[in-house]
Formats: sequence, C-alpha cells, structure tokens
Amino acid sequence: MVLTAGSFILLFSITLAGSFLASMVGIGGGVLFVPILVAFFGLDVPEARTISLFCMIFVTLSATIGYFRHNVIDWKLGLIYDIFAIPGVLLGKWIADILYEIIRLIVVVVALWTLASLILIRKTKKGVDDKDHSIVKVSFMDEEHHIQLSQSKKWVFSLISSFFGGFVTGCVGMGGGTVYTSTMILLGLTPLISVATAEFSMIFTNTFGFFSAAIFPLIPWDFPGFGTETAPILWNFILPMGIASLIGAFAGTILSRRVKGGVLKKMLAIIAILMGIPIILEILGLWNF
Repeated sequence: MVLTAGSFILLFSITLAGSFLASMVGIGGGVLFVPILVAFFGLDVPEARTISLFCMIFVTLSATIGYFRHNVIDWKLGLIYDIFAIPGVLLGKWIADILYEIIRLIVVVVALWTLASLILIRKTKKGVDDKDHSIVKVSFMDEEHHIQLSQSKKWVFSLISSFFGGFVTGCVGMGGGTVYTSTMILLGLTPLISVATAEFSMIFTNTFGFFSAAIFPLIPWDFPGFGTETAPILWNFILPMGIASLIGAFAGTILSRRVKGGVLKKMLAIIAILMGIPIILEILGLWNF
C-alpha cells in the first residue's frame, strides 16, 4: 500500500498518540496498533502484527530510557519476567496453530478481564505513598511494600506471569504488556514501578517476537512456534511509525510520573477490558481480527 500525504500524517499521529498511551500504562502497544492498521489502512493481520511488533520495540526502548532517567525501574524483577517469556511465546504460537481458534480466544479474553478485575479491586497497602516511587522502598526484594507472600512464592508467581505474558503474545500477537504490568501490581509494586519495569522487560520479548514473525520463518527448519511463511516488512509503514513511537513513548514517561497510581491502575484495567472487545467480535464472527 502506498501512503498518501494524508495517510502518512494520520499514521504518524495515531502512532504518536498510541505510543504515548502505551508507555504511560505499561503496554507495548500491539492492542492499539494492530486493529488500527487492519481497520483503517487495510493491511492483513500478519502484516499488521509484524509492523506492530517492530514499533513495540521502539516504544519499550524509548520508555525504558525515559523511566531510567527517573530511577523507577526494578531491573531485577524485569529480568526475572524475561526468563520464561520466550518459551511462552513459542508455546503460544504453537497452540495458536493447533488449537481451535475460538477456544484460545476465549481463554485469552477471560484471563485479561480477570486481571483487570483483580487490579481494580486490589487496595493499596497501608503505608505506601502513592507519590513515593523510590526503588529502595518498593523493590521486588523488599517485604515492606509487597503483599504477604513468601520469597519463594513471589519467584513462582513472577515466573508464571512471565510465561503467561509470552503465551498471550504468541497466541494473539498482543496483550503481554498488560499481563506483565497487571501481575506486577498484584505483587505489590506501585503502578509507576510496575509500568516502568514492564516496559523494560518487554524489550526482549518484543524483539524476539518480531524476529520470530519476520525473520525466523525464512530459515528452513521445522520447529514448534515458527511458521513457514513470513509477512512482508512494509518499510513505508515501519519507518514513520518507528519514529513516532520513539517520540510518543518518551513523552508518555514524562506525564506518567505526574499521574496518580490509582489513575494508572484504572487506565490499565480499562485497556485490558477494551482489548477483549475485538476478540469477542471475532468469536461472534462479526470481525476478522
């Protein structure tokens, strides 16, 4: 598809706004980019997902740089969340190929809506200042500001969350960031720390996801999780969206520090709920997402 001047401006503006919102609430942006590319620009779903994954690399990288400047990333937890993410992506892609589509879609939407409900009903622990985002006080290894779980249970919960986030991404090409940020909030981190840490963690997952979708299928091997065909890389979309993603995501990190944690939680929950709508429409056969 050739972009006209009007289409270029629209694409750049939408990506700018989407990446701004994504970095604020701790998601990669796939839930925003994929439907827009399919609905407004007429791309096929594989093409849209490949472009989206590429943009998400820039969103998470730019957001990580922005949050790093303010020392609000829990590096250790971010790396822990990456341990099982890639195996989760592989299994998700494999399951997507062999499982009845309606079943996997129902599982994903139920999981996302459950997480949204949990973070909405979870109350902030007493003694935690919503405006205090010090790593010293909310670090993953600090018992004072976390829910009452033993250290071993926190590790198990984090690894399961890591795997599930990758699994959701592999299944539907989006949603991993929502899982990461939501489960970090459930662990007891403040919303801002959760958002910043999730953005850092998703750099690796999104990079692997992009290569698995655009590069690895070109290699002549037969391995679960990899297809035999690859979607074309549409540079006329990728270049403007990549630049807009860098700018929008960095700007989002600036505003995120000025928004109360309770507002960030509500925004994340709303996005998780909205993510389920196109999936439900596909289940009902009303939209080929």
